[in-house]
Order: sequence, then C-alpha cells, then structure tokens
Amino acid sequence: MAKQLKDAYRDLWEIYPDAHKKSTSELMDFFSTKTSAGKQVLNLTVGTFNVLCEFADFGEKTDLEEAIQKAEEITVTVKKPPTEVVSQFPLTVNIEIQLPITENVEVYDKIFEALRKHLIDRKK
Repeated sequence: MAKQLKDAYRDLWEIYPDAHKKSTSELMDFFSTKTSAGKQVLNLTVGTFNVLCEFADFGEKTDLEEAIQKAEEITVTVKKPPTEVVSQFPLTVNIEIQLPITENVEVYDKIFEALRKHLIDRKK
C-alpha cells in the first residue's frame, strides 16, 4: 500500500519524503496548489490521503513494537555467591528500570512480562 501511495502521490513525496507524517495544514497547502476546488474538497482530499496512509506500512515501528523489541533485548545476569561465603550482613539488591513514556499500557505489560520471565520464572 505504501508503494502504491508513493506512486499515486509522486509529486507530494518529491516535496515531502515523509508525507505520511505531515500535518493537515501542510497537506492542505500542497493540495491547494494542485486544484482550484473549494475548502470542502481540500478537506476531503487530505482526509482521504490520511486514511489511506493508515492502511500503509511505511516500514516504521510503532511505540509498542519498539518497546517490545527493547523488552526482548533485556537480559539479566544473576551471579550466585560462592557457597562457602557466610555473610554477616543482609544483602539488598535494587533494580532500577527506566520505562518509556507512553499511554499504551501494553508497553508496560510487555516490559514487566520480560522481567518476570528473566528474573522470577527462569530455570534454576
């Protein structure tokens, strides 16, 4: 679909290589130079373009896909102390995780799922 859009709107992509990310006003400016139609037609033209772009894969990852990939890359190494060592002090381990800013709860679910897999459910 992305290839078809780039072919159909070749002039637009020549000016804006990231046309699918452009604002409504930028798209209105572009399309207004291509037609003498009124504002209502321009609004519908831009709206149609934006809807078509929603169905196209421009090879970019979504926030969720990026977070999942980062979560899958998390590896935790736990070293067991030698069995002969007797400690007189309690051991406290703090793990700090910097979470990405997002309103998509699935991102956090995937991160914590990966942590559980590597820290709690791992083979002993």
